[in-house]
Amino acid sequence: MVLKRFYFFLLIPSILYAQVWLGFSFLEKKVPGGIELEVRGVHPNSGALSAGISVGDAVIGVRGKPLQSLGQLQKALQGAKTGSKLPLQIRNDQGQERSLNVELRARPHDLRQFMNSPVGTKVGDLSDNIYANKQSMSKQPKARLLDFWATWCVPCRKTFPLLKNMYDKYHDLGLDIVGLSSESLPVLQEFQKKEQLPWPLLRDINNVQSSYYGVRGLPTLILTDSLGYVQKVWTGAPSPRQLENEIKKLIGL
Repeated sequence: MVLKRFYFFLLIPSILYAQVWLGFSFLEKKVPGGIELEVRGVHPNSGALSAGISVGDAVIGVRGKPLQSLGQLQKALQGAKTGSKLPLQIRNDQGQERSLNVELRARPHDLRQFMNSPVGTKVGDLSDNIYANKQSMSKQPKARLLDFWATWCVPCRKTFPLLKNMYDKYHDLGLDIVGLSSESLPVLQEFQKKEQLPWPLLRDINNVQSSYYGVRGLPTLILTDSLGYVQKVWTGAPSPRQLENEIKKLIGL
């Protein structure tokens, strides 16, 4: 049987209520007739921890039915309010099965320590220190790509044709791109005169943004969804097909 890494916090957005989650990360394991979710991490403030779910447990069912797909679990969460409970069937590492009522709680914005990655963390305000194309920034795009780069970074410059292609194809369909660099403003402005990048460019003063997202190399690309949560991180440029596929998923194509 094949294990597939799948960090998933079972986030269901709601206009009326806070975004609910169960609060654990897992590996998805395919089994005859469906799937199991092997718990790999439990958030300390989650309903999962309070209910007694531990690392090494396997989620094998929801509402008394065997778990056949992630969609089944998502459907069970649709329209749920914070404070409500969801019955999950759990098997521990000794093979013992039990049913737990897991309280659905509001999803925290910052999951960096839990994930050891910015994936799942909500993006902060990007409106300050924009020095070019501020008018091009959408308030709530379907997808936003943060490009951490520098003028001296040759691999960064080599990603610009790829980013320009994505921007031209998908900006009108809901994609935003924001470039972030920590260099001095005169250097950045001079570079922009020559390059004429069409998306908003932000000066990352004192590396505040790159430190927040744990950027360790350039270029780093971070893709967020319509709610502003980080979905994908690439250190170095992804392949054109990979980047385009992830963008299309988020904008609904």
